[in-house]
Formats: sequence, C-alpha cells, structure tokens
Amino acid sequence: HYIIGFPGETISMINKTLKEAAQLYREYAAAPLIQFATPVKGTELYEKALAKKNLPGQRIDIYERFETGSIITTEKFTPVDLDILYKNFQQNIDRVRPRKYVIDINGRCNNNCSYCCNDRMTRKADRDMSMDKFKEIVEAAAGNSVSGIDISGGEPTLHPLLPDMIRYAVLQGMAVTLVTNGLMLAYPEYLDKLQRAGLKDIILTFLSANAEIQNKISGNKSSYKMIVRAIANIQ
Repeated sequence: HYIIGFPGETISMINKTLKEAAQLYREYAAAPLIQFATPVKGTELYEKALAKKNLPGQRIDIYERFETGSIITTEKFTPVDLDILYKNFQQNIDRVRPRKYVIDINGRCNNNCSYCCNDRMTRKADRDMSMDKFKEIVEAAAGNSVSGIDISGGEPTLHPLLPDMIRYAVLQGMAVTLVTNGLMLAYPEYLDKLQRAGLKDIILTFLSANAEIQNKISGNKSSYKMIVRAIANIQ
C-alpha cells in the first residue's frame, strides 16, 4: 500500500517509491495498491496544504480522489504529473502481472453477512454453475493467456462439483485459488479432498479476531469457531 503526492515530495522521490513498489511486485508478487495523498478537511494534511495554497480554488469531492488522482499542486509537481507517473507505473505492472479470471460458481452461502452484495434472491441452488459451463470458461481463459483463476461464489464449497472443477482447472494448467468463508474447511476430510484435487491457495474471509463480532457480522453463531478450526486444518 503506497501513498504518493504529499507536499514536500519531488518527482524523483515519487518515482523512487513507484520503482520500489514495482520491484517488490516482481520479486515477491506483493500486489501494489497506489493511492494519492488526499487532504480531507480537518486533517493535518488539509491544514498544511491549505496554508501553502496547494489546493485548487474550485470545490472538489475529495472523497472520490484517493484512488483516482491528486488535487494537490506544489512547486515540484502537479496533478497532471502524478497522473502520468501513475499511468506509466500501471503499464509497467500490467506487463508482468499474471492474468486471472474470477469465476462465481454459485450464489448460495452458509453465512448471512450483513454487508454481502449478494441479496437473498441470489442464494438459490439453481444458480449452481454446470460443469460444462465451468469447462467452457476455463478453456476460454486458457486460450486467452490466463494463468490462474479464483473460484468464488456465493460460497463455492457448497457446490457439489467443486473438487471436480478444481481438478479440471489444474489439468488445464491453471493456478487455482479458492475464495471462501472457510466453514466447510473446518472438516479435514473435505479439505483433504480439495487438496488432492490440486488446490494450493486459499483466500479465507476472517472478519474479526473477536468471536462475538465475527459471529454477528457473518450472521452465524458458529462462524468463529469453525474458521479457527479451518485455519488449524490448513496449517
């Protein structure tokens, strides 16, 4: 996570930050998130930028600017300069970034998270993706120079064909990552089945280290203890 465009920085300093971010990505696959120093009213940055007349005269919705561009102008750089640096950085990253597909194989879930973007109408068994459709997507991905897929949902571990899907994708040369709430991975036999199918990487949604908060947000009184058990199994 990198923030660029603070008053006092120079183009050379910002370039150094971006080069180091790119190097860490190439060497360790540490995907960089670049944001722009944004002077939110009431913060120290805002007061300093205002005092030094680094802010634009017209009214701007700064809350949309963190990831879209800078509004700060100094003697050393302008928002246009940062936009050019950022676009060049993204082009360099895109040249080495592995291409990946995200495949939502179902809509069902065994949690009921308060923030979930999938409403209750989508959580139906008839949204389970067919094996034929999954194969079609994976084959298209392989033909489009895609090297990996994230299998998501819904909650993908509720799909009865998940082990077969993982095995097929691995045989097609895909690096497979499972995006899951982890509840089903609390069962060692099921986790073993997925790993024997070729699963290597897992993204597990852990909402809070506080059991009460985890269970409340997930809408599942067993969520915390199941995830703790899942983590122990994965390790």
